[in-house]
Amino acid sequence: MIKLMHIAWGLEVGGKEHFLYQLTRGIDAARFQTTIVALRRRGPFFDRLQGEGYRVTCLDKGAGYDPRGVTRLVRAIRKERPNIVVAHDSTALLAVSLARLFVGAAQMPVVAMLHGGGLPLPPFKQFV
Repeated sequence: MIKLMHIAWGLEVGGKEHFLYQLTRGIDAARFQTTIVALRRRGPFFDRLQGEGYRVTCLDKGAGYDPRGVTRLVRAIRKERPNIVVAHDSTALLAVSLARLFVGAAQMPVVAMLHGGGLPLPPFKQFV
């Protein structure tokens, strides 16, 4: 069983959230165990996935840099022990990059699916 962990800033309403919802529903549950982590916001897609029995959690990250949010993500990664992490936005990518330092999982593959097209990123997030 391959453990996937999808991480997104939130699961409100938008293209990224709809994509993640459809992707989760389409994955072969016999081969993949999927956990979805919302860093900051719940929303309709969070409720829908949870209502359909998927493993969904919200870390209630505060605005801006929130060390507690990274700590909660470290705990979630340690608990779930994913084989692959998929970051669905720049905030999720930054958070998982920091969390990997504390988890001791530098070799854990991280896939970045930065939705939103040509939106400019701040220089620090571009660097990460």
